[in-house]
Amino acid sequence: MPTTKKEHIIFGLMMCTGMVLMMSIYGMISASLAHQPSSASVWSTYLHTIARNFSLALPYQLIILGPLVRYVFGRFIKGKGSVIPST
Repeated sequence: MPTTKKEHIIFGLMMCTGMVLMMSIYGMISASLAHQPSSASVWSTYLHTIARNFSLALPYQLIILGPLVRYVFGRFIKGKGSVIPST
């Protein structure tokens, strides 16, 4: 688990990148099923969707959601012992 601020940022970037790549595919499939016309190729549409999603998801993850989740979990789980049962 990340412990330093630098590790938190790297972990957030990795999570954000994976989320953007997978959700861009999901968005393209759902747009295709909704019969939204697209004159561009699948590859260019995918790259455009990645750029748009990444520009929104990265600041959201690093500025808003990451610190909020760390605060909430730190407040409610800190001091309750280990979450992982001992073997």
